[in-house]
Order: sequence, then structure tokens, then C-alpha cells
Amino acid sequence: MFTVQNDWSDYMTLQEIAEMMLQEVDRYAVTKEIEVPKMVQVRKHKKWRINKKWAKRYGYKLVYEKKMAKVADITLDNVIEFCQEKNIPLPDEMLTQQNDRGEMSE
Repeated sequence: MFTVQNDWSDYMTLQEIAEMMLQEVDRYAVTKEIEVPKMVQVRKHKKWRINKKWAKRYGYKLVYEKKMAKVADITLDNVIEFCQEKNIPLPDEMLTQQNDRGEMSE
């Protein structure tokens, strides 16, 4: 697993910071409704022997079920907030992207 460094002498990558954020799932997760695909038999028969034949004859269809799931919310604002709380310097990838857009200067 990932071990936390105390000196932060070298910059961490965005991937490593995301992994650290995912260890605190409840804080950076958002509950969303997602659609999960499921295969359902078109016509069913109560007898198993006949049901097999009907499955072959009529086939299956794709149905989407709606379920609630926790989805990680790793946005730029959350990454900056996380880095400030843990006193981690921002990753090089973020600094170069922000400098290209002219938002942040060092």
C-alpha cells in the first residue's frame, strides 16, 4: 500500500494524491444514482424445462436498473483543499496546467 511521507521533499503525482484521498472515502464521495445494465429474459415459463426453450426462442433484453452508489469526487478544488490540509505541495502536473492557463503564478 501507499505510505505517507513526512518530509514531502519530492513532489507527489496527482495519482498518488488521488489514492490518498480515496482512503478517506466518506469525505470525498458523492452519492449518485447510476444505471447498472442487467440482462432479463423476455418471456418466462414456470416450468424450468420449457423456460430453457423459451429463453432460446425469445432471447434476452438489456434492462438498466437504477441504484444509488458512492462515486469519488476528485475535482481540482478538492485536491487543492486536501493538499492544504495535509501540507502537501501541489503536484507538478497541476502547477503546469494552471500556469498554461495563466491562473496561478509562482
